[in-house]
Amino acid sequence: MYSPQALARMQTVQTLLRQDAALSAYEAPQRPCPVAIHWVPSALDLRPGELDACLGLVHATSGHDYAASAMGWDPRRKRDEMLDADMMYLLLRPAQGGPDAILGFTSFMFTHDDPPHHDRPVLYIYEIHLHERLRGQGLGSRLIQFVESVARACHIPKTMLTVFTANTRAKSMYHSLGYTRDECSPDDRTTRNRVIPAEYAIMSKSMD
Repeated sequence: MYSPQALARMQTVQTLLRQDAALSAYEAPQRPCPVAIHWVPSALDLRPGELDACLGLVHATSGHDYAASAMGWDPRRKRDEMLDADMMYLLLRPAQGGPDAILGFTSFMFTHDDPPHHDRPVLYIYEIHLHERLRGQGLGSRLIQFVESVARACHIPKTMLTVFTANTRAKSMYHSLGYTRDECSPDDRTTRNRVIPAEYAIMSKSMD
């Protein structure tokens, strides 16, 4: 059972998605790889095949970064994170394809900032992954901008995301969209002989 606030936010996402001409342009048949954009209001509404396809995309695009990090690649742990009931999804399916075929997705959640600002609401972008057929078309930026429009419409003052420091391409895109290192982002560690860079960065953007 959803709270009135959650229902209102869901309605906002639906309305904004219906009105977003820039995003819906990727559904046009003349696009190099037209997609059908489907919104899932809760991870609990994902079909098993959809979840498997999304998890596969995470592994295909970022599995090497996870494997190289201290946390490693743990599909069970990642699946549990992706199945949080409060997680919302935008799925990008091929315009002509099976119901569980996923070429890209973004997931985001209404949550709260890290201490000492834990009373401040934020919209956290958890994942954004695109099959190589969808890259180089500005779609990643457009998905982030859509989530930002949701934040503004719901009066959320800040969006946040996490990125592996090794993923320079993603970091460059986030910087171009106005994201900067958040104060809660982990610092590099300095030992007697060298500096050990943080494996990931937390980035944020004010919606004011």
